Amino acid sequence: MIDKVQGPASYFPSIEKTYGKPVDHWFELLENVLDKKHLEQVEWLKSEHGIGHGHANALVAYFRKSKGLWKMKKTVLFVCVHNAGRSQVAAGYLQALAGDRVTVLSAGTEPKDEINPSAIAAMAEEGIDIANNAPKVLTTEAVKDSDYVITMGCGDTCPFFPGKTYLDWPLDDPAGQGIDGVRPIRDEIRAKVEALIAEIDALG
Repeated sequence: MIDKVQGPASYFPSIEKTYGKPVDHWFELLENVLDKKHLEQVEWLKSEHGIGHGHANALVAYFRKSKGLWKMKKTVLFVCVHNAGRSQVAAGYLQALAGDRVTVLSAGTEPKDEINPSAIAAMAEEGIDIANNAPKVLTTEAVKDSDYVITMGCGDTCPFFPGKTYLDWPLDDPAGQGIDGVRPIRDEIRAKVEALIAEIDALG
């Protein structure tokens, strides 16, 4: 399960209660891995000190910001046909895993009226609420405003602008599938999102 991201400092009371140590203790430890990238520091806290992912991500995010290591925020746009399943799942994961390190957008070339209920249920299992999201139509402005444009089965309908990073993720469409069919798609999307975060961190 992923803790809902509201901002790094909002985690501090929970961190101190859960692990019995002040947040300054963890900041002092992070000084030992100052040369590592964001995700590497998160994994180090998880593997070496047993910190949950949401708590580790919040600690690292706040620590890096305090050290002036906060990189220029990137904007990522996820595009699928209906903006009701795959792109919503991807946007939900990226927002939860990266927090306010990125601006997350999603849109569809032929948006539906509502989010796929099975996608909502599958993400709820991960502690991520996408139930209140609304499908949006893809606009040229959204593409212009984005650093990364990630398509999922919408072909060549996405406008092309030089200077953007375009990626295509071939994923099964969860439309019409129950939660058992959506879970493998969800898990594949999470793996791709984690790899994307690592790439953004590496390239700055």
